[in-house]
Amino acid sequence: MGELTQLAEAAEAWRADGVAAALATVVAVRGSAYRREGAKMLLGPGQRMHGTLSGGCLEPELLVAAEEVLASGRGRTLEYDLSEETMWGLGIGCGGQVRVQVAPLDPALPEVWRRVESQGEAWAVVTPLEGRGAVLVGPGEEGPAQGALADEAWTRAAEAAGRARLAGVRPGIEALPQGDVFVDVMAPPPLLCLFGAGHDAVPVAALAQRTGFRVRVIDPRPAYATAERFPGAEVVVADVRTDPATADLAPAGSFAVVMHHHLERDTAALERLASGRSRYVGALGPRSRTERMLADLEGRGVDTAYLRRVLASPVGLDIGAEGAEAIAVAVVAELLALRAGRAGGRLATADGTIHAR
Repeated sequence: MGELTQLAEAAEAWRADGVAAALATVVAVRGSAYRREGAKMLLGPGQRMHGTLSGGCLEPELLVAAEEVLASGRGRTLEYDLSEETMWGLGIGCGGQVRVQVAPLDPALPEVWRRVESQGEAWAVVTPLEGRGAVLVGPGEEGPAQGALADEAWTRAAEAAGRARLAGVRPGIEALPQGDVFVDVMAPPPLLCLFGAGHDAVPVAALAQRTGFRVRVIDPRPAYATAERFPGAEVVVADVRTDPATADLAPAGSFAVVMHHHLERDTAALERLASGRSRYVGALGPRSRTERMLADLEGRGVDTAYLRRVLASPVGLDIGAEGAEAIAVAVVAELLALRAGRAGGRLATADGTIHAR
């Protein structure tokens, strides 16, 4: 279950309990900060919170702002300097500045959050930095739009800003004639396809979901490929050796890890992935085993040029992992580094900033 779905569940539970919710969203960051633009959390009366925007330093102030926002019905934007000298003497010392928008939660948002993660749809939500209302813009050039701001002109301008940002899949502040708005672009989480449902695939699937991936598990064994073993994941009972439909299970832009622990199935999975649509292919096991599979494919006339260019074998970062859980950390860490365009080395020895600019 991804972060947006968790937020949706929390919001729905609060609503069922009759608890009003405010949404706090990071709208701008300069320098170092705990989270980046688009990060969000729920705040409510009685110091209720779900999620986090900092290591705990901003939340007390945000709770106060949330009570004021819920009482007035109007959103507001707060600015924080995270330097040691100015952040209430707490010695945080991050050295960055962050702007956080706090507004009453639009009741339509939880369903949008679910659609982003469950249906793979990209949505943009446009809210004024100061004021009421929200405009929700769905995928496509003529996708659905709902909601309103203070007047029709501002609503139309907000919808246009949402569509423009949605095309570029980037959140940010837009200066409109009627007032500044924040366009929160929520892209679908990337898909991770696990070819194999063995015991070591379970922690990979769980950790990948917790860090922002949708997960699809493919395995022909009904006793292994079950929703109970892989909660929140899409489970497909199919044999890559015989089922032609498995060729479409790893679509363009997806990530794939081959881990059947079965030489013929792993070889067949690599053959399915040789078309080059997946962004990343990893193979569990020693490099010599993977080379044996590639040689087998080439002997049968399969073009392995793409696999030889991108295949990660052995899969995962070099952290000395032993055991299923530690190996899962190594595998998912490599996926996160690739998704972020980073090398995956130690931050202590890396050049540049923690977050890509």
